[in-house]
Amino acid sequence: MCVCSVAMYVLTAVMVTVVQSALPPGPGPFGNSILPQPVQGAQRGASLQGWKAGKICDVSAEPYLAKNGSNATAQLQQAIDDCGDLDSGGTVLIPSGLVLQTASLFLRSNLTFRVESGSTLIGTTLTADAPMVYTRRNCLMVTAHAGILNGGRCVRLKDPLVGWDDCAEWTKLTNVVLEGGGTIDANGEHWYAKGADNFRPCMLDLLWIDGLTIRDLSIRRPGYWTVHPTFSNNVRVTNNSIITTGPNTDGCDPDSTWNVYIADNTFSTGDDCIAIKAGRDWSGRMVNISTQNVLAERNVYLYHSATMDPEFSPPSRPHMTHIRGGQTHHVSCCKGVSIGSETSGWVRNVTIRDSRVQFMPLLDVTAQDTLEWTAP
Repeated sequence: MCVCSVAMYVLTAVMVTVVQSALPPGPGPFGNSILPQPVQGAQRGASLQGWKAGKICDVSAEPYLAKNGSNATAQLQQAIDDCGDLDSGGTVLIPSGLVLQTASLFLRSNLTFRVESGSTLIGTTLTADAPMVYTRRNCLMVTAHAGILNGGRCVRLKDPLVGWDDCAEWTKLTNVVLEGGGTIDANGEHWYAKGADNFRPCMLDLLWIDGLTIRDLSIRRPGYWTVHPTFSNNVRVTNNSIITTGPNTDGCDPDSTWNVYIADNTFSTGDDCIAIKAGRDWSGRMVNISTQNVLAERNVYLYHSATMDPEFSPPSRPHMTHIRGGQTHHVSCCKGVSIGSETSGWVRNVTIRDSRVQFMPLLDVTAQDTLEWTAP
């Protein structure tokens, strides 16, 4: 099912419940509490000045001394380790004016990761700088490349392995904020040359976080999905500019995640702008964690060439249509919001409203059994 609109605000909300009759809905990753929308996200993000609370780890200062233009992976990870997991909280600060290269970084709890306006964090191009980790990729539990920023990690595998979720012990994070007004650029084009496989790194691969805020950032050039909150809860993604061009570079993919608020973002992506998921096939059913209570509002969804040329007319493609001026035009794979087809753990209670859409369908839903939706 597609609900299509172009260059306008859709004033009626669409509420969607994907119903799969074979199994009951899976539970939430951190319990089954439905939070009122819009959800708050991380407590450290409740105030715009929240980053000032607790310890400040300025990576340009002692003891880190990250230099402009350098590979600062070691300094950044040390700052995360120094300022993370503190009861009082902490902030890793990349001050304005710095451009730093980095390999994969692994976040900690009670942490603000602040890339200030005028600064850029850019990924390296060495494959070894994105180590192989056990994660969820393409909605399956596999070993794949780590992202540029990562959440919970698998620290112990099962013995023997079972094939659908082989992790015996995960680290789990709480109260994480990514913010600051600057740019995070994964520099991901080199992954496309390696082939369109599903082991490429998700850019922000944020597993097992309870209380997550991502706001006010320019997010660019992932190697695969861009913002990927997975097995997470109380997630707030607001006021970001997310621009991608490569294959499978979805903008934001809540995956087996509860209580999600996505608002006031601008998306121009090489695939779906928002793709709501809950595991895939047998692996998704066995993991059995659903996605529930998602509100997406006031987002702008642009066909990925439309940001450069507002009058761009998309090329003819045989497999997707949109409506413009009473005529039907074929466009590429991209949708504003896609639900499924990876919904094995169930997707329930999704509301999309006040959306501005250009040159693509607003909503596409794929369900294995039935779809119930209303326009309240």
